Amino acid sequence: MSLLDKFKKTKKGNDTFESSIDNDFVDNKVVLTAEQKKKADPKYRILEIYEEEKEKAEEFKRIHAQTKKKKNWVQRLSDYLKLISFKNLNSRIEAYGFSYSFSRYISNIIILIAAVIASSFLFKLETSYIPFLILFGICMLPIIILAQIQFMNNSFKFEQINTYLQEMIIAFKTRPKILFSLFEVKDMFETGVEDQITDAIEYIQHADIGDNGTNTYEHGLKIIEDKYHCSRIKSLHNLMLTCEKENSKNYDGAINDLYDDIQAWKSRVYDYQITLNNTRTQFNIVLLLTIGVSSVMINILPDTLTDFVSSGVYQVSTCIMLCIFLGMFCFVQTKLTGHWLVDDMDGDDYNILKDVYYVETYDEEKARKKSFMNAAIASAVPLFGYFIFHSNTMTFIGILIMLYFLTKERLTYKSKKKAVENEIRKQFPAWLRDISLNVYNLVVTRAIRQSVDTCPLVLKYYIEKLVQETEEDPVTIRPYNNFLQEYYITDITSSMKSLYVIKSQNSNEGARLISDLIQRNQEMMANAEKIRNENQLSAFNMLGTIPMVIGALKMMVDMGLMMLHFMDKVGNINLN
Repeated sequence: MSLLDKFKKTKKGNDTFESSIDNDFVDNKVVLTAEQKKKADPKYRILEIYEEEKEKAEEFKRIHAQTKKKKNWVQRLSDYLKLISFKNLNSRIEAYGFSYSFSRYISNIIILIAAVIASSFLFKLETSYIPFLILFGICMLPIIILAQIQFMNNSFKFEQINTYLQEMIIAFKTRPKILFSLFEVKDMFETGVEDQITDAIEYIQHADIGDNGTNTYEHGLKIIEDKYHCSRIKSLHNLMLTCEKENSKNYDGAINDLYDDIQAWKSRVYDYQITLNNTRTQFNIVLLLTIGVSSVMINILPDTLTDFVSSGVYQVSTCIMLCIFLGMFCFVQTKLTGHWLVDDMDGDDYNILKDVYYVETYDEEKARKKSFMNAAIASAVPLFGYFIFHSNTMTFIGILIMLYFLTKERLTYKSKKKAVENEIRKQFPAWLRDISLNVYNLVVTRAIRQSVDTCPLVLKYYIEKLVQETEEDPVTIRPYNNFLQEYYITDITSSMKSLYVIKSQNSNEGARLISDLIQRNQEMMANAEKIRNENQLSAFNMLGTIPMVIGALKMMVDMGLMMLHFMDKVGNINLN
């Protein structure tokens, strides 16, 4: 039974109906009066959106599974090992549109072997361990090479996207027709996006008769959007579609504002690419310094104190440490390819709606009662520990359990609300950008209503509420003030007030206010992208401490071995 079916389940002979949601979604029952209409009921609508998006995601997985069968770990390992062959590796590289010579591959292997031998010499590894390290490094090498190619490919895609956006804007300003703009831009590319532009043109020119021309342009442009998941491409296409459908002449201001936004985004992406390179370089330096520091002791001390290097424990621990460092180097290379800088449209995770549901249905009074009840039950543990078992440990653990149950509901609510708030902060600026561009050609309320089907999932329920409230109260500012007010995000509150003012002004004053709104929104976009990129890079900043921890542990093992060997020598001297 789906969550929505459970929600619809009614009590017999009662005017109320009750929802029993799975524990992983929400663990408390919700009683609602029959007078609450389903469309006006926030709980019902959130679940309805959740079920719709879940069904879409599952359908996508089924279609994807038909074209690409999921491989088990044996098949994946087999495919990976095949990449050690230069022929197979080169075919993967050529699929990205790049070439990679065999001499370059051999030179990388030679560099790898030299690095392994140098590290083995520093740590005085026995020669029997060196072939294993070389083999392990050669297995990692194809992954490192592919990661470098992916980084180059993402940089190439960014240049393609940037050129496409700028040239399409110039062509559309010359003549506001989608097909004309596509023809003008197509000849500027020889590879990459040129194939998608050609397919889009052919689709628009030879669309099925059943389409009646209403969605021809939209479906044609979607061919490009599906290949390049860039929010600004989608924004440009939406603006062009609006102008084409409305036969609008007021597009100059919107086009200019979008062009300014693209230029600001271009500058930020260049900065983040530099940050990626710096992060990668810093990690490599940490690895080298850790290797150097870890090997200092056995190289500066006299041989009489470092004879433990011949022991199996030292040799194996050193070999393991170097393998871990090789694996970490490979991992960092594969993750810092910068794909999120180009594909900046994260697939909406419908599971965020679970958090939205929890936040919207949270009842503080019920949560407090539940916390006290659970804590009262858990109080048996410290009571038994203190009065019956006379165990301080059990008493202390019991008190911790009580505190956990006392704070669990409130902390869960804060955690889920913070997750929703962060997602809103990331997604709202992109939605507002599309609204701001469309209000040059549409009234504010129509632009908002038109965005319901394409808005981010985390905002969909709140935007539907806004549309409903503006229909009930089309005059006052109340619907705009109520939008996301429970999250107290000042930038959003200010932006919604600006939309209301734009709705109430004449065209000339409205155009100036729209430009001001877009400029303010660019700052929000920059902050949202900063959060997004920091989330991607924060894990790698923490990862940089791991080599130092491993190096410190290795030095502790070496010092322990040195002390044991030293004490053994002292014992032998005393015996003699």
